[in-house]
Amino acid sequence: MKFDVSAVIQRCNGMLAPAAYEAIYSAARSAPTQSFVEVGTAHAAGTVCLAMGLRDSGRTGKVYTFEKIIGGSREAFGSMDQNVQIIKSNLDYFGVSDLCELIIGDVSELASRVPSSERIGLLCLDADGAIDRDFRLFFSQVAEGAPIIIDDVQDMTRVKVVGRERLHAKCKVDLKHRLSYRLVELYQRKGYIDDGEIFGYGTWVGSRKNGNFEEVTADDVLSVYRSLTFTNASVSMIPMRDKLAATLGTVLPKNLLERLKSIETGDTRK
Repeated sequence: MKFDVSAVIQRCNGMLAPAAYEAIYSAARSAPTQSFVEVGTAHAAGTVCLAMGLRDSGRTGKVYTFEKIIGGSREAFGSMDQNVQIIKSNLDYFGVSDLCELIIGDVSELASRVPSSERIGLLCLDADGAIDRDFRLFFSQVAEGAPIIIDDVQDMTRVKVVGRERLHAKCKVDLKHRLSYRLVELYQRKGYIDDGEIFGYGTWVGSRKNGNFEEVTADDVLSVYRSLTFTNASVSMIPMRDKLAATLGTVLPKNLLERLKSIETGDTRK
């Protein structure tokens, strides 16, 4: 089957931008070795791109792909067994099952499934933002100049309203993007990865530079996590208008609606 980014996104519930999946495919085609590691399989959109890129490069090899399933967005699609069947079905559909080794569970406990003798030609990270863990596990095996792909690399905090109790909103605060962003900055300063390039909504694509990752200290990483103690985030107030009106049992006055709009947009002239 010919690589078709639209087909991959539709079949595999792909959440990245088409440009990001195309960059993953291209990186796989030009990777220096034919052993790839992916942390965060989801429903295998990225895995398929990696495997098809490997296949279309004319080489045989393997994509080691790790997926925890438990505790993530995959739970919305059913049990662990149901998600595993979805992944396997997608790999079969695109004819790349023979190029992939699906490893279900915690990557910290199962990293040894990638033989220590393997020279990793591409490292793709799209799990929980703990890329310091993934680098610690695999960076020393990554070939110099090999592509490294990290998703959700943006200097931003996402806040989502997940429920309400009377006049109080319950919010989910997602710091994955900002954590990844600052860890990438750290590794760039240390000279382990290059400047890279952002594709789509925050998929960083770069490569490994010469450097001994063991020189990154626990304090270096801890300083990044501590930098998140106080952070900024934007919350849209406008979607809450109807709920607020319903709670108050009335229609909000027009002047109050206009005031809410001005606060949200930063236009204080109104």
